[in-house]
Amino acid sequence: SAPTHSGHRHQGFGAERSVVGRETYDSNDDGYGDSIKLIFNQNVDDATFDPAEFLVGAAQSKALLSGVAGDANNDKVVYVMTTSTFTSDTEPTVKFTGNKLKSTTKRVNQVEPNAVAAADKVGPAVIRFQAASNANVGQTIIIAYLSELIPRSEAEDSERWAIESPVGQVISNTDVNFSYDPNTLSVRISLPRALGYENAVRITAQNLHDSKGNL
Repeated sequence: SAPTHSGHRHQGFGAERSVVGRETYDSNDDGYGDSIKLIFNQNVDDATFDPAEFLVGAAQSKALLSGVAGDANNDKVVYVMTTSTFTSDTEPTVKFTGNKLKSTTKRVNQVEPNAVAAADKVGPAVIRFQAASNANVGQTIIIAYLSELIPRSEAEDSERWAIESPVGQVISNTDVNFSYDPNTLSVRISLPRALGYENAVRITAQNLHDSKGNL
């Protein structure tokens, strides 16, 4: 995996670096990154946080100071919600360009000379399902599309998938075939039985990791 770049040393909050960590974040667990988690070396005064002072990638970001799990008031963590979502394996750059942000002890965070990549911390997810055409009588085929690459051993592990039909009734996976296509980020799920159109089907994936170990 690509390392998080530390950039040049600079002054901020009275120390070498005020931002000591940058991580991508998926606030709604939909498989797409939508925020950057910034970790500071001192508690931040949230009232001084201006989202216009941060650049994420080539576009200015917007911030979400509440509503994101783990973002307590005036702690060392601030979340910057980006103007658009990004794929779960993306590591966007982040740069502080302003002079308003202060610690709770009123120290001012200084402008950063270089943008720094945020470490990928967003795990994989199933982003959609598609019912494949049922050419063979007595068979049901469903394709699950993933947000990013995962190990084949996990994608094709029946223990990591749960199939319910009707919803609420788990059916056995012992005779279900799982076939992973990394080129299309999809898993073809073949059940050797026909599920009538009147039966709703729910499939959930669990304990899937990406190449960086994110869950």
